[in-house]
Amino acid sequence: MLEELVNKLQLLEEYGRCTMELFTLGHFAYFSGQVVLSVSPQQTAAEAEQSLQALQQKLNDWQVAVDSARGEHYFLNYFTVHELCFLVKSLPRINEPAQWDAVWPLLRVVDLAADYTGIHGKIREHPGSEVLADEGSSEVAKLNALGTLLGALFSSVPLVVRPLEGLRPARQQLQGDLLIRSMQNRERGVPVFVCCADEASKVTELVLSIYARRERVPEGEELLLCSSHTTVEQIELLLRRFFFARAHGREERLFCVGNVHLLPYVVQCGTVEALQHFEEMFGFAQASALVFVSGQDNQMLTNALSRHNLAISVLPQENLMEAVRKIGEKYHGRQLEAVAGQLNGVGKTHHIYRRVCEAQAEHGDQPMMHHVEIRETTDISALVQALLNDPTDPALPTAIHIDLAHILPSHVDTLMFELLVVGMLRDTQHNAVYHRRQKDFFMVEIPHTPFELTANSLSFCLLLPRTFLRMVPERLDAEMPALSNHWVPSIVHRSARPATLVTFRDNRDMMLIGKTLFAMRQEAFNPKSPNFNVAWTAAAAPMIDTATLYDLLAEVTASEHSPPSFLVFANFTKFLGALVEAAEGWNMMNLQLLQNFDPGLKSFKHCLFRILVETARDFALRQVPKRMEGNVDALAPPVLPPALERARSGLHRAMSGALPIPGLFRESSDTSAFGGPPSLLRQRSRMSSSTDVHAEAEALVESTGVGRIGATQYLERFDKMPSWETCTNPVANFKKNEQGRVTGCNIMSLSRDFLSHHIDKKLQDSLNMNDLKLQRDWSKVTHAEAVALVHQIEGGELLSNSGRLAIPTDYVVTVDNLLKLISIQQRLRYGLPVVLMGETGCGKTALVRFLARTLDLKLHTLDVHGGITDEAIIEFLEGVISTRFEQRGALVFFDEINAANCMALFKTIIIDRVYGNKQIPPEIRIISCCNPYRL
Repeated sequence: MLEELVNKLQLLEEYGRCTMELFTLGHFAYFSGQVVLSVSPQQTAAEAEQSLQALQQKLNDWQVAVDSARGEHYFLNYFTVHELCFLVKSLPRINEPAQWDAVWPLLRVVDLAADYTGIHGKIREHPGSEVLADEGSSEVAKLNALGTLLGALFSSVPLVVRPLEGLRPARQQLQGDLLIRSMQNRERGVPVFVCCADEASKVTELVLSIYARRERVPEGEELLLCSSHTTVEQIELLLRRFFFARAHGREERLFCVGNVHLLPYVVQCGTVEALQHFEEMFGFAQASALVFVSGQDNQMLTNALSRHNLAISVLPQENLMEAVRKIGEKYHGRQLEAVAGQLNGVGKTHHIYRRVCEAQAEHGDQPMMHHVEIRETTDISALVQALLNDPTDPALPTAIHIDLAHILPSHVDTLMFELLVVGMLRDTQHNAVYHRRQKDFFMVEIPHTPFELTANSLSFCLLLPRTFLRMVPERLDAEMPALSNHWVPSIVHRSARPATLVTFRDNRDMMLIGKTLFAMRQEAFNPKSPNFNVAWTAAAAPMIDTATLYDLLAEVTASEHSPPSFLVFANFTKFLGALVEAAEGWNMMNLQLLQNFDPGLKSFKHCLFRILVETARDFALRQVPKRMEGNVDALAPPVLPPALERARSGLHRAMSGALPIPGLFRESSDTSAFGGPPSLLRQRSRMSSSTDVHAEAEALVESTGVGRIGATQYLERFDKMPSWETCTNPVANFKKNEQGRVTGCNIMSLSRDFLSHHIDKKLQDSLNMNDLKLQRDWSKVTHAEAVALVHQIEGGELLSNSGRLAIPTDYVVTVDNLLKLISIQQRLRYGLPVVLMGETGCGKTALVRFLARTLDLKLHTLDVHGGITDEAIIEFLEGVISTRFEQRGALVFFDEINAANCMALFKTIIIDRVYGNKQIPPEIRIISCCNPYRL
């Protein structure tokens, strides 16, 4: 009895292996709901073994059927088994618009120029469609019917070739390229080659060089740029297309497998074995040419094919940039553009919005922008889905804003090459394909990072036509962008989707602050100045030119930790503009009235505006030091990073081509030079210690992404960050009534001497006599008074309803947290980002809860953790937005944002107040916090 149980368990283990392999091989039964295996506990061991033998036979028959079908039907080799299953299931239902929309991009993988309507009609008329729709047809019959159908659709269509004429020829003689061409021209030999880039980040440059020398754009069917997730099946499909290229009119195709160094060892072994198997089965009579490109020496695959090493140099950077520019001119709606900057906040996004607005004006001011973020967690599936979710009208060109995060996956440069040059991104896991439309145009925003680590890792992106932005007066824009959602009926998606319209409007806050700062520079509010002007108002003051405005803003916002930037300008003017506008409506700021009422108060406006400026500076400027070592102009064209040494002496053995090479693999010692079967001597990489170090560094980049700086460097920056206790922390705020009009003001600071530095004793006495006491001991404020103070600062509706609100009593207000409370409230009210930092247990969460109840905002807390995803964060945020009108508004609290690998998304939500193509409504106020031990 026990022995039979053990036998059954062993059989069950084999059952699992066979069924899993059948699933991996894409047996159609899995996708049509058929019973693949039925096992009962009542079966004897003999019966169970009989069932296993039947399953093994099914597995063997399916392997033979798939191999036979792929050999007989060439166009099956454009699709993985998972995609073939999807086609078999979907093609009989193409009369359903949604089903056809899903199938069509996948079919275009074979022929980019295929006719949408024509292909649909041919599929419906072909007899193979009946076989696919027949539930009684066997899996093998359906597979061959699909192969016959694909052959009927694509066997006679002309090849798509996208030429790049007029490129300046490279100066050096290109022996390697000549050899590849000779092999394609049927000269005797093996048309398989291996070459290596100088470094991993240069693989896309080397691939582009190979095709640029042929004066054409690489096509999706001939190029496979690998990642650590590339499978042996994907490589085998390209090999099959290569081995039968001539038989199907593709002798001019140059098949290329790039990024070999990213392939796992097992996949490299599988590739070598597949190559050997296909050589033995088919030979090279019908083959074109095949190149393996690695970014690192001494890989298993490159060592196994070391006899076929080929020295191919990368074209000079100016030649590559010219090739990319021509691709943009000829195969995009507008020229490609990469936007880089001297520092963060220099206006890269603003510049792109301007470009989008100009394009919209050419098309009736219709929404055209599609914002696509590439973050540290973005993979091929996420990127394809983001691009396919284009909400704009398909009849119009789309301006696609590719927003690169500061930290990126290591394969992003490859994805950008496939998107912008090849024009196709393919997600085989979800049967999804994105084809770039020729009328669309792309703008890539390259982030500024310490030492330009991210930008310098994006080798291909640095070839794009580039706009480099600097902090100069000429770039100061008196208008600001405004994004609004418009519902556009989408033919592609069969539904209405919100699209983003970009408009520009006058930046009233900036112009108001420009006039105010200019008046303060002229001492128009100072009674002791000859320029004192009691009649001054912002409305009557003349406009300030942008050069003067820039100088004024740079003067007041520059600091040791925060160099001037347009982002700092925007935050400063947004906050100060609200304060100045409120102050202008207060009688105490009316100099003519004060002069008649109490001449001792006429200097109050001069003093108060200086305090408002100090408050706005403290609120808008960075606290973490900005500057780090590195050349900030490294990305500025035409100055480019110095070209690396192109020669690879000692690493490649160039092939002279004088003697033909009879076999792909090394011959054994007893085999003649021109006879005998080829054999594979499998060998592991023999790597020197220096190569080991290089491999470890590459593995680290692959696992962590590019753009990260070391923890030590981060700590050095945060060590220089001033603490809350050592700063003055001025907070000037206005008390308002139920109608929102100013009735008084408060001036708070951690420094007891702050007020006396700005307002002398004589003016304080005059203010006291007029019942405006600014000198107050905030340490003696009661809990109820603190809550009332928050309500008075908010004013309006909250103040009207304050009587019915229960006063929170589970939080103790001190002078320190009162100041923090008011600082946070002010930032939230005027749309400035708020990030709390402190050790666990220091009271961050308690303060946020108290503030939410005091402001009568519904609190929504997301506890961020290491396993949270971007999708979960967006789903949470959209849920909050949908219920934002249940109370006065909503307060979103992201707790411990640095616990997850989602910092790029949090940056766009907290700083930019956008996610995807949507703006976060003003009713949503956002606070986030982080713990310093996780930095």
